[in-house]
Parts: sequence; C-alpha cells; structure tokens
Amino acid sequence: MSEKTVNTLIAKAYRLLVKREYSHHELFQRFLKQASREVCDEVMRQLVSQGAQSDQRFAESLCRSRYAAGKGPVLVRYELNKHQINEELIEMAMEPYSSEWEALAEQVRKKKFGDGLPREYPALAKQLRFLQQRGFSQAELSQYSHNCF
Repeated sequence: MSEKTVNTLIAKAYRLLVKREYSHHELFQRFLKQASREVCDEVMRQLVSQGAQSDQRFAESLCRSRYAAGKGPVLVRYELNKHQINEELIEMAMEPYSSEWEALAEQVRKKKFGDGLPREYPALAKQLRFLQQRGFSQAELSQYSHNCF
C-alpha cells in the first residue's frame, strides 16, 4: 500500500469535506476510481478515526437540509438508504422531526396551493399527489381525508 496515495486521498477528502458532509459510501466510491480497495479502506479508516467523516453527521445534515426544503420523511429515508446509512443512524437523524412532518406537509401545501382546502375530490387529489411526490406518507396526508367527505 502506497503511503503517498493514502495521504493524497486523505488530503482530497479534507478538501471535499470542508464544503459539505459526505457519507462513507459516497467517499469510498469516489476514491475507488483512483485507488485499490485496500487503499480506500485505509483512507476511510483514518478519516473516521480522526473524526473527519461521520455517517451520523451526514445523516443529520441531510435530514436538516431536506426538511428545510419541504421534503417529507419518505424521501429523506430513501436518500439516506441510497447512501447506505444504517437504519439506527437514520432513526436517530429523523427523530427530531418525527412530530413535525404533518405540520411541514401543511406548510408545503399552503405555499403551493394557498390557505383554503378544496371541497371537490379532483382538486384535493391533485394536492395529495403533490405532497406524495414531495415525500410525505399516508400518515401525514391522513389529516386531509375527511375534507371532501
């Protein structure tokens, strides 16, 4: 294993991590294009032990930014799974928002469609589809089910 290659990749990782958090999987895949699996393992081991890379920080950062962008828990969970974040870290990162998803769904709906709720089913269905596409689950959308009926 080349010490020079390891040091070069660590320096590159620090340049990347200064800008934003990266998941372990994301950095590892990026470095695999430039070095062997063994070198990448060593680089990641050093980054984690130095505290430079943390999947927990990455998960919290992604949750925070997606929540601020009005995205729902289904979409957030999907993105975290895509980055191969383990389920325990996902739960810990999403826990602070667990009681706020319904209110966020209403805030996103109002921003797009205004204050009033539609009385006709087709208009309500359009709003519900919009919220589902933003990553909100049936649990968050259940508050609207009694509106037309």
